[in-house]
Amino acid sequence: MPPRKSRRTLWIVLGTIAAVLVIVGGALGYFIWDTTSNAGTQKIVFPATFKDLKANDDPAVTGKIQDELTSKIGQGDGNWKPTGVAGVYQDSDSNPQLIAVGVYGKVLLPKQELDQMFSGFTGAGAKVTDRHSVDPGPKGGQMDCATSEDGESKLALCAWADNSSVVMVLKGSDDGSQPDVDKLAADTRDLRAVAEVAK
Repeated sequence: MPPRKSRRTLWIVLGTIAAVLVIVGGALGYFIWDTTSNAGTQKIVFPATFKDLKANDDPAVTGKIQDELTSKIGQGDGNWKPTGVAGVYQDSDSNPQLIAVGVYGKVLLPKQELDQMFSGFTGAGAKVTDRHSVDPGPKGGQMDCATSEDGESKLALCAWADNSSVVMVLKGSDDGSQPDVDKLAADTRDLRAVAEVAK
C-alpha cells in the first residue's frame, strides 16, 4: 500500500488564506455599495460532493475561514454585509484536491474585488505569476487564473467575480510539480455552475 500523502499542502494553503484575510481585511468593502438592482441575486452553496471528490465537513477546517471572511470583509461599510464561504474537496484518501474560499453579497465592482483578492496573496508573501483572464463560462462576470509559490509548494489559483460573489479556487501539490492551471479553470467553472445559485 503506498504511503498516505500528508496534508501539508492543505495547511499551507489555509495559512496563506489566513494571511490574505489580515491584509485584505475590509478593503473589499470600500468599493461596494447597495445601489444596483441586479447585485446580490445569487448565493454560494458548495455541494457535499464535486465530481469524484467529497467536501470536508470538519468545522475546524472550513468553519473558521467562513467566520473570518464574514466578519472581516467589508468592515467599515455598513452596506456591504457579505457571507463567507469555504469548501475543501478531498479524494477517497482524504487528500485535499481543491480548496474554494470567498464571499457572496452585493458586489458593485467585481473587477476591483478580483484585483484585491489576488493582491492579497502577493501582500501575504506568496509569489503570484502568470495571472491571466480566462473564459468565465455561461454565468459571466470575470475570471482570472494564476500560479503561486509558497516555499516548496506550488499552487494554481483561479477566481471569479460578478455582482453577487467573489470566490477563489486553489489546487496545490506536495511533490514540487505545478498543478495544471487550464484544468483548474475548467474545474472552477464546473464548481461555480453548481455552487452559485439564485437566492
